[in-house]
Amino acid sequence: MKQEILFEEHERLQKKVLVIEDEENTLDAIRDIFLKMDCKVDIASDGEKGFQLINEDSYDLVVTDLKLPGKSGLEILEALKDINPVTKVIIITAYGEPNSMEGANKIGAFSCLKKPFRMKDMISVAEQALGIQGVR
Repeated sequence: MKQEILFEEHERLQKKVLVIEDEENTLDAIRDIFLKMDCKVDIASDGEKGFQLINEDSYDLVVTDLKLPGKSGLEILEALKDINPVTKVIIITAYGEPNSMEGANKIGAFSCLKKPFRMKDMISVAEQALGIQGVR
């Protein structure tokens, strides 16, 4: 009984993260970072699936690519501001378009990272967004 209560408390405190990325290797690498941070991680390989998940569940953090099949990362960010405004969003992009990254920041992205990024940079930004430390 006590173990069951501890497990339920752990799950309640566990941070929930959604990673939306269409490049499989990048998706796997980012998912692994959050698993090492002891987060509950959901993944989507396109914007439509990501949009479906943010409408079905609540997340502490969403990491999304800017350019995705279906809905874009900016559309995901805009939707989250209505659905769950406390969810933090990290935008990642290979394009590094200043207007898109500036637009994401204006809409309320927590951070924008340009691909290829160093995993330690993702960890640092993620720790700040989630308010946790010490994954390295």
